[in-house]
Amino acid sequence: MRISLLAALGLCAPIVLGAHAPGAPQPGFDQPTSEPRHNAVPRLIAEHTSIAPGGSTTLGVTFEIRDKWHLYWDGFNDTGMPPEVILRLPEGLTQGKMLWPAPKRYVLPGDILDHIYEKRVTLLIPITASEDLSEGTALEISAELDWLECADACLPGSGAVALTLARGDAGDDAERSRDARLIDQARARVPKKLPKEAPPVVVKLDQGAVSVRATGNGVAKLAFYPANRCVRIPDLIRQGQASGRALKLEHSPPARNRDRFAGIVEVFYDEPKRSEVYEVSIPVPSE
Repeated sequence: MRISLLAALGLCAPIVLGAHAPGAPQPGFDQPTSEPRHNAVPRLIAEHTSIAPGGSTTLGVTFEIRDKWHLYWDGFNDTGMPPEVILRLPEGLTQGKMLWPAPKRYVLPGDILDHIYEKRVTLLIPITASEDLSEGTALEISAELDWLECADACLPGSGAVALTLARGDAGDDAERSRDARLIDQARARVPKKLPKEAPPVVVKLDQGAVSVRATGNGVAKLAFYPANRCVRIPDLIRQGQASGRALKLEHSPPARNRDRFAGIVEVFYDEPKRSEVYEVSIPVPSE
């Protein structure tokens, strides 16, 4: 993506942020810096200040996004591409699957629909340490980033971010970092799997349509954010969000790599005002 994105949209000077301890301040929109200005400023954070042999923690690539600008979710979008993260870990550390917080719908004139992040987003990357993690006091971790930041126009961004984790002692409780709250906030927006018993959302297939119904009380609104492999929903702008506890989404016949009703269902509640996000993935049989 680094080459294709920059080639498609024109060269953009990368930012390079140096290594820092978890929670250390980084250049922002209003801070003096010799680095090129971007409308989304990234840094690499960690939930804990150290990791011990056999232990685990969660890293976060967090973007502070200027007002009126946005980044893209790793799901269905009519325009734009999600950030790309290439993580560099020292020997003895292994990364898990990156977790994407739920986005919001963004409708543009001309029936253009994207799923975006505004203000701030933190992409989560679980990491684990081997039992024989090398002796030492510092573990240098870095990431290469590409992203697309958009408002009335779109600009490519790229850069490198880094942090240093201490090597902890086995059996010791790791101290939470100053940035742990950002990890917590992002984790609360990562969709949960639906329980098999008493699910808060029920999804049913019915002859070319999908019905989504919330089962709880106080539901104000439902919204659906399709994953990339979701079966095509031709009228997603009008059918993908509705007041009340039910959605009905008409879909096209399944096609290669788009053969499931897959994505995120967000349930908005009235009192107290809150929302919950759930992962859904159901195969759609060919008719």
